[in-house]
Amino acid sequence: VDRWLAESRVARDVASFALPPSSDVAAGDVVVLAAGGARGTYRIDRVEENGLKQVSAVRVEAGLYETAAVDDVSPVSRPVSVPLPVWGEVLDLPMGPGGEASEAPWIAAAADPWPGEVAVYSSRDGASWRLDTVLERRAVMGQTLTDLASATSGQWDRGPGLEVRFVSASLPSIDEASVFAGGNSAVILAPSGGTGEVFQFRDAALIGPETWSLSVRLRGQLGTDGQMPHVWPAGSVVVLLDAALAQLPPTPGLLEGPRHYRIGPASKPVDHGSYTEVVHQAEGLALKPYRPAHLRAARQSDGAISFSWIRRTRVDGDSWLLAEVPLGEAAERYRVRVTSAGTLRREVTVTSPGWTYTSADQAEDGVGASFGIDVAQLSDRVGPGHLARIEIDG
Repeated sequence: VDRWLAESRVARDVASFALPPSSDVAAGDVVVLAAGGARGTYRIDRVEENGLKQVSAVRVEAGLYETAAVDDVSPVSRPVSVPLPVWGEVLDLPMGPGGEASEAPWIAAAADPWPGEVAVYSSRDGASWRLDTVLERRAVMGQTLTDLASATSGQWDRGPGLEVRFVSASLPSIDEASVFAGGNSAVILAPSGGTGEVFQFRDAALIGPETWSLSVRLRGQLGTDGQMPHVWPAGSVVVLLDAALAQLPPTPGLLEGPRHYRIGPASKPVDHGSYTEVVHQAEGLALKPYRPAHLRAARQSDGAISFSWIRRTRVDGDSWLLAEVPLGEAAERYRVRVTSAGTLRREVTVTSPGWTYTSADQAEDGVGASFGIDVAQLSDRVGPGHLARIEIDG
């Protein structure tokens, strides 16, 4: 537009002159005219041949057609960031060393790309939502590609490496002392959710894109040996236990029924399509007593069977200086159940780590020569803890 306006202003200067018939000047040619001390460049627009060549021209300036000098600034467009669904897991975790026991579950979330902040809302009825927390860090989360068989707690599990594909991870290998200090702790749980098993790993090797092999493991940590199945199948969820996880606030009646959780980008409202919804029933794992250890049976001469076990504690139980570990509950109580052929035959509560099943009681219960004994320590708030079981056969 600027060039068109300038050209219009210059074209107001016109010239007319005559040339002999032998001249080869034609329309469209540009000539230089000088007259009366003035000099200019003109474009011939019209030529009339009538003996002489009558020429009409307008002034032009070549500079009008040169590219104007402008700042070399290209417009910058911001990339379009579409909110993507966030992968969230609500976890029941045991009480860690030095931690405070609470029935409230934990939350972990991952996404690639990470939206910056992830909001977690909860609801009892799935209709009215309350903001529980905002996560600022992406958790290290993935799914297993191989099975993980059960192993003995308290010993190194040197079986095949557990292959896990993470959303985004950079995992270190550490020495055994760092493992004993709590390093490289993770929880594994079934694809359908529920309580999981805490384990640690010494070696981490990158074997493919975002795929790691975790080997030389300690299994059933923090009292979760009672939750270890025969095998964790491929597709199980693995979450690294680090500062990216957050514990949700305690809520009255949390253990009495399931709650709905919506997890998504904090920049979007709770009903946005990028939110994922999880239904979770808290079990208060941090409040459950550990499974009793060394459950043994001894048959007496009169046919009675004496059972004994050793109490474990989830509270300050790692000290080697104490003659007895702290109780961790207001009172020491155990629930003992006798089952035979899948049927409950007897249930008693005892206040010391031992119980005798008399021959008269066995006859009354009709258990025969084969039956099972389950023992669990009772909690003040969440009922029985994890079960220890022994089978009696003859």
